[in-house]
Amino acid sequence: MKDHAVYEIADKDRRFTARLFGCSDESCKLTPEEIEIEEIVGEGFCVPRYAGKVGRTMDLFKAAEEVLAEHYGNAKMVEANYSWEPNRIRY
Repeated sequence: MKDHAVYEIADKDRRFTARLFGCSDESCKLTPEEIEIEEIVGEGFCVPRYAGKVGRTMDLFKAAEEVLAEHYGNAKMVEANYSWEPNRIRY
């Protein structure tokens, strides 16, 4: 399975679990919540705090956990299915 992490997310109205993939496609069969968090994380990575750093010097999935926690109020990575090293070049 592709690199991904699973998060438990909660805000004042709902609580859910969702996967976030490093690179998703049709084979991932995303739920509506997973599509939503992909968009939130993508927008969150555009802010100067993350821009240009995620994937190079900052762990993509840990940074996503921070973005989701800021957006929803509570988000925690509960499963990690990936490996990451700073400045590792992937081909």
